[in-house]
Amino acid sequence: MLGDYVRHHICDEQDKLFAKVRQADIDLREFGARLAERKSELAGEAGPPN
Repeated sequence: MLGDYVRHHICDEQDKLFAKVRQADIDLREFGARLAERKSELAGEAGPPN
């Protein structure tokens, strides 16, 4: 039951989000690089895992 809910939610989000991304005038490669860079920064701030 939970798996069905999650799959439905993922499909619904993909349909809505991807449509908006396609309409936006942004460079997705640059955006992905910026996200990866920020993720690295945040991981460094968190310190080593316990």
